[in-house]
Amino acid sequence: MPSYKHPDYDHVGALGLARVPKVREWLIRQACEKAAATDETRIEKLAAELEGNERQIALGYAASLLLQRGDSRAYELLDELKTDLWNVPDTSKVSLRDPKSLLEWLTLHEEAKNRDKIARSLWQDWGRNDAKAAAAWAESLTARQRDALGVLRTPDPTMKRLLKLP
Repeated sequence: MPSYKHPDYDHVGALGLARVPKVREWLIRQACEKAAATDETRIEKLAAELEGNERQIALGYAASLLLQRGDSRAYELLDELKTDLWNVPDTSKVSLRDPKSLLEWLTLHEEAKNRDKIARSLWQDWGRNDAKAAAAWAESLTARQRDALGVLRTPDPTMKRLLKLP
């Protein structure tokens, strides 16, 4: 494991000792959060040394940060994360930057697990910030796509009015 040192904690170093999967996952999340504040490149370096779900967690953090900056490399990471998109934290922060691009990616990748929950949450956050744009995007989808993404499940009153829903 790399020797990433935080002034107070060495989460990555502790990974070398931890054996319990839930503890290891917690350590990875903590290491990613600390690295996001100091040196984001460490997250991808950490992911390169991990396997399975642990790798997915680290890649999710890296993808989230890239999406928040509008960096298209995030979609390369998302391609690898399709097995569980819940590993991408802070989708509400992504919705402030460019929700449409991520929603378009989710629309095209039907095999991505949890895409409906992520899409619905992202679309609702976008609707709170720019209801007209979110409603226009939803109207551009087919009924099947809207249902698959869960976009029209429990929209807020503004969205109901813009989409002319009952």
